[in-house]
Amino acid sequence: MKKIFNFGNKKGQSPSCSFATPPRDCGARASDPNAGYLIRDKDLGKLHKAAWIGDVAKVQKLLLLRKHNVNDVDKVKRTPLHLACANGYPDVVSLLVERKCKLNLCDNDRRTPLIKAVQCQQEECATILLEHGADANLVDSNNNTALHYAASGLNKAIATKLLKHQTDIEAKNKEGYTPLLLAITENNPDMVDFFLKNGANVNATDKSKRTALMIAVSSEPTIIVSLLLQYEALDLSCQDIYGWTAKEYAIVSGYPIHSQLISQYEIRKEHNQHFSPQISRSERASGPEFTLEGPAVDKEDSVRLLKIQATVLTERSVKVKKTGRTQLTRKVKSLENMITGLQEELSKTREMKSQSEHRNIEWCREPCRPRFKKSEKVKDNFLESECQSFARKDSE
Repeated sequence: MKKIFNFGNKKGQSPSCSFATPPRDCGARASDPNAGYLIRDKDLGKLHKAAWIGDVAKVQKLLLLRKHNVNDVDKVKRTPLHLACANGYPDVVSLLVERKCKLNLCDNDRRTPLIKAVQCQQEECATILLEHGADANLVDSNNNTALHYAASGLNKAIATKLLKHQTDIEAKNKEGYTPLLLAITENNPDMVDFFLKNGANVNATDKSKRTALMIAVSSEPTIIVSLLLQYEALDLSCQDIYGWTAKEYAIVSGYPIHSQLISQYEIRKEHNQHFSPQISRSERASGPEFTLEGPAVDKEDSVRLLKIQATVLTERSVKVKKTGRTQLTRKVKSLENMITGLQEELSKTREMKSQSEHRNIEWCREPCRPRFKKSEKVKDNFLESECQSFARKDSE
């Protein structure tokens, strides 16, 4: 995805996004001497080296001599099967499988031979492993399954075979990406379409609770947004961990087309028009084959739909503009009144502060004399009253 937002922790900031694309450290060509693994001859034993270069005869000879075990591992826990799969030698893979090698051993990155075959685009090797019972749901150190690598490697043929062997289409890696979400981050409409038509959850979320649509609208416009909006099951009310909806993502993305497409989707959903049915997982499992083609929409229906959409959208936009203008005017008035009230309060506070400061200054400047005079006057009055009292007693 070309344009990715770094999301904040509250509304008012842009939403966040970190992608965990399975690393593609291998090539798809068997002729590449470094395909799949970085290899040094001195690090390989005889059996590993023979498997790496695809020498079937030598692999067979070494196994017959019983000097090497078919499941021997090198310094980084790679078996001969790992190397044969990474470099694309189906004959060697078949031989090792016939010799009852273990299919699900992991290398240092916790990758099985099947994951390595898919990662390196070796379809024939992957097919052999699947047909002999390799576990397609094992994960590597980043929790990526073989299907994640198929999504990242743009390989529908391998993905189809994995799904036929009960691979979990909703498996999540460490970032919470399902194969569908990963295909969206890879900006690969073909794989997105493939997963949707094979029952992937259109409302799947990553570890930040961002849906497929949220991720799609966070980037520059592509057909992926339109593909997602073909499904009635799409839930626009979903919120990420910061409370953002897909509609809000579309607004902050800077691409008005995203907001328009979502508005059109809401209109279509309101009128229940022309949605692609999403295949349930049970239907997908029970079906004889996986479909790669969606329902066709006829031209006349399309034209009629567009006319209805145009009419409704025009009316809706006029209504929204009027409502929006009224609400905006009310908000502006309310804010103006609030500002006026605050200004008055501020003015009163300043006046009171000024008076208080003035009184303090006057109090400090006032001489002590008046206060003493007052006390002396009180004292004189007291003496006078006492004298009068004594005089009355004398007269009595």
